Amino acid sequence: MRPELEYFWEYLKVHCRGKANALKVGRLSWLLNHSERQIRAMAEELTTQHGHPIASTVHSPYGIYVAVTSGEREEYVRQLDSRIKALARRRRAFTAIPLSEAIRQMEMEYA
Repeated sequence: MRPELEYFWEYLKVHCRGKANALKVGRLSWLLNHSERQIRAMAEELTTQHGHPIASTVHSPYGIYVAVTSGEREEYVRQLDSRIKALARRRRAFTAIPLSEAIRQMEMEYA
């Protein structure tokens, strides 16, 4: 594991253990001197490539945390499932729009 990723994981284990200790990405960015994009990428990498239970919440307290209970894990999985369903709806709607129709609508709006 890269040193900055290892440091991030160690930081999360100590300071963001459990949903109650979630920290916003912006705060983590400031504290760890990484961009918000880098923080999100590292959180994803810790889960997808290293098997660490990094979760995030869209309800207070907002932010990233290490899921430590089955309830936290289940809640995060439900949140992911909801995002997947929303993305699938958006994809279906997007692909249903013929490109020629989208271009025609844009031309009408800007004419």
